[in-house]
Amino acid sequence: MSKVKMRSTMQIVLLLTGLLLMACQPVATSAPTPAVSTGGTAELRSLGDVTAGDPPQIVDITDADAVLIFESSIPLACSVVYGKTTGYGQIATDQDMSGGAHTDHHPLLVGLEPDTEYHYRVQGTAADGTLYVGESGTFRTLPAQETTEINLASLDAGARVVAVSSNFGGAANDEMWGAESAIDGNRGTAWSSNGDGNDAFIEVELVGPAQVHAVEVWTRSMSDGTAQILAFTLTTDTGDVLGPFELADAAEPHRFEVDAVARSLRLDVVDSSGGNTGLVEFAVYGTPIEEGTAVSRPRNGTSEGQGNADVLHVRAVQAADGNWTFHVTVEHPDTGWEDYADGWDVVLPDGTVLKPDPDIPFTRLLLHPHVDEQPFTRSQAGIIVPTGVEQVFVRAHDLVDGYGGREVQVHLTVESGQGFEVERAP
Repeated sequence: MSKVKMRSTMQIVLLLTGLLLMACQPVATSAPTPAVSTGGTAELRSLGDVTAGDPPQIVDITDADAVLIFESSIPLACSVVYGKTTGYGQIATDQDMSGGAHTDHHPLLVGLEPDTEYHYRVQGTAADGTLYVGESGTFRTLPAQETTEINLASLDAGARVVAVSSNFGGAANDEMWGAESAIDGNRGTAWSSNGDGNDAFIEVELVGPAQVHAVEVWTRSMSDGTAQILAFTLTTDTGDVLGPFELADAAEPHRFEVDAVARSLRLDVVDSSGGNTGLVEFAVYGTPIEEGTAVSRPRNGTSEGQGNADVLHVRAVQAADGNWTFHVTVEHPDTGWEDYADGWDVVLPDGTVLKPDPDIPFTRLLLHPHVDEQPFTRSQAGIIVPTGVEQVFVRAHDLVDGYGGREVQVHLTVESGQGFEVERAP
């Protein structure tokens, strides 16, 4: 490459990046390119001079974005310019909160159109001011992809963040590094806690209750190895705890099959590499539940080895003073005092159990087995449902296996639905 051509390239680079972010890209050179002086301002070299191992590659290409990966032999502040022509027009930088130069580069190219060829060039600058520039390469995005699953935890689906341990720098949930970045469907953004490490958590409320069959969790990480979630649990709005689940790496989202009914899910970090732990993306997949539908809500995300006390029917009657009496029909294979259904609960959407007597463990305590009476119905009066609550869940418990059987969701503003009847006070 001649000095004239190098100076011309240098002028283009300076124009595009303002001397702030420079070079990194596959380059077909077999020998180091001589340094070119630019009047004492900077030196321009080939990216091949500082390429460690494989040249830069475009990977994880979708119909809307792609990732460039590259390892340099010296720390660089790296960026990639890209566009539909060699005029480029867009720029991506490493997503690293710590900033500065490093050797492991992975800028995300966003705003791409489906089935389109793009030109790109990687650029970087070293601490001594030397600029390293690669030659232009190309890649093609995938054709438009049809969505087969709806992420119930996304902002587009109506979900919202209702609680978070903290946001980096005290940011609001809808600002950079805020909690909404974990549910915005954009892998170019991320939620970061403010140094919470293993104490980080985020709670997402879905637009309505759902039978959840899978979650996807993508942990963030930093180039120094911190901020990565290694294991987490999920807690539903009724108090069911799922997990712990282990995350193998931070390179991509990891999917976990579960079986739970939830209106909201709280993710708690239980192990991490410390620091500003957080999420690139959090997704929940399942089937929305129509109000009044009888549902099965297994404990700990699985029906295997869990409770088998089923609620078959609920009749809720409101008295003139506004309090409620619930008549609940339960079925369980009672065998005697060693294994029987020992109680049932009326549960608010936030997980609160309504108990007329705070000293008993359930809304209605069942004092003996019903071996020869299956199913059976028992009632409890004096239940106070807070003003504004329109739906409750009714669940049963057995002595050996606990919760986990069939539950009934009762919509208190309608006369009847699947598995329930409601009589409101005149």
